[in-house]
Amino acid sequence: MTWWRWLWFSDGGLACRIALGVGFLVALAIIDYRRNGRQADRWREYLFLAGAVAVAMLYALANDMVTVTISPEYFLNHENLEWQDRFSRPGGMYGLAAGVALRASWSAGLMIGVVLLVANNPSPRFPRIAWRRMYRLLGLPAGTAAVTAAGAGGLRWLGGLDWLLGPASLAMRPFETVYAVHAGAYLGGLLGTLAAVIYILHARRGPFKPAGNSI
Repeated sequence: MTWWRWLWFSDGGLACRIALGVGFLVALAIIDYRRNGRQADRWREYLFLAGAVAVAMLYALANDMVTVTISPEYFLNHENLEWQDRFSRPGGMYGLAAGVALRASWSAGLMIGVVLLVANNPSPRFPRIAWRRMYRLLGLPAGTAAVTAAGAGGLRWLGGLDWLLGPASLAMRPFETVYAVHAGAYLGGLLGTLAAVIYILHARRGPFKPAGNSI
């Protein structure tokens, strides 16, 4: 395995990327503090990004722990994992699924956090909403992802999506169901993020309520 594949497709590479990202944000927070002293508030944004990543990773982990029970073949085939890896990885198939979940979700969580921060960006015309409300909004993409994932998986299992994806044989039904669950999760996360952005923009244009500095 080359260093590039190790960095992007291994659990060790994931830990390295997260550590580098955290180190970069900490360095930026220190620079901001040294420039602005107690008026520095960039660290709040970086902490929010870390929270967004944590929520995304926790959701993905829970999702994949369920779906790997339904169809281990999905992870071994669709995710291009090796059959023998299920014996060498701690936790077996669950360990493999956990690695897939964490590698796939941290960047999605980071993007969600960035989008919400941009929607709440400082403006001379509109006040920012409080940080505690921003943190609560992180549950919206995860919640809609869970609902649409369960709905898509249930429809696929019962044949409700045959008109779109074609009928699935009895042997392939678990695989196809997990595929629908994952597709539904991505769609739900996107819709939830859009709803959160709309909420932020609407709230900022409402009656003035100072955001304050409390989290």
